[in-house]
Amino acid sequence: MSRRAATAALPRRGGSGGFTLIELLIFIVVLAIALVGLAGLMARISRTSADPVVQTRALELAQKHMDKSLSKDLADLADGTRDVGRYTVEITATAQSVSGQPGRLIEVEVQETGSGATMELKSWRAKSL
Repeated sequence: MSRRAATAALPRRGGSGGFTLIELLIFIVVLAIALVGLAGLMARISRTSADPVVQTRALELAQKHMDKSLSKDLADLADGTRDVGRYTVEITATAQSVSGQPGRLIEVEVQETGSGATMELKSWRAKSL
């Protein structure tokens, strides 16, 4: 078979045999859409993976301040707000009696300033025996 006969048997393609401009533009648009979707997914994953750390830290702070409040005398309990790094700790001590026993309801709320995640603990402190 001669060279001319071999090339005649192959299907001929118009142009020089590369990609057209339209094909390249469509590929770039599809690739950009996929990358934007992937970037959004990665952002969501990184936010949710940090969330348990924020909640654990907020719980630790709330428990620490609740323990401090419960160790004080009833007369020394006072409301207050303090900033601890990225967290705001709010303590509320409300006079309340249960079954005729005087005491205070102690509420400790810790809020993370970036995400707004909140942890709240409540306890009741009776008059010392």
